[in-house]
Amino acid sequence: MKYIICVIFTLLVVFEPCFSSELKYINKGKGFSINIPVDWKQSEDFMGCIIVSVSPRESEEDKFSENINVVSETLKTKISLSKYFESGTEMIKKCLNEATVVSSGNIKLGKIDSKWAIYTHKLNKQEIKVLLFVIVNENTAYSITCSADSVDFERYKPIFEKCASTFTLEKKQED
Repeated sequence: MKYIICVIFTLLVVFEPCFSSELKYINKGKGFSINIPVDWKQSEDFMGCIIVSVSPRESEEDKFSENINVVSETLKTKISLSKYFESGTEMIKKCLNEATVVSSGNIKLGKIDSKWAIYTHKLNKQEIKVLLFVIVNENTAYSITCSADSVDFERYKPIFEKCASTFTLEKKQED
């Protein structure tokens, strides 16, 4: 019996990545990794984002594809996480149509101090709800933006949080 349990355990450990619902995305040039849903479409260097991960359409009526994207910014001067986050949320309010920050706070993504916000905005006539995570590491700021139709947001929020929780700083590899 112990032998069978050991074999089953070994098979689960060895083949667990085959059953995983996430794919580890690593960008050594930008110095980070993050797990993203394996069945979502991935695009790199798209519309200013390092990586964009887009959910599959649920039906023909599905008008919005939930998405997770990561951007980074090289900071010219040292700035605190709080100041960077505050300026970013002010920019959101100014640049997005009918943007409202619903809630915000502090969180650790692994061992990394970060801040989060949930905000809504209008895209055409559709209300979009967004979960944003912001990290500042030395001279680089990272933003993880997770968006869904407001009606579907709570259903996708656990996926967004799980992916963001896997964000890891990696040693940057120079070109």
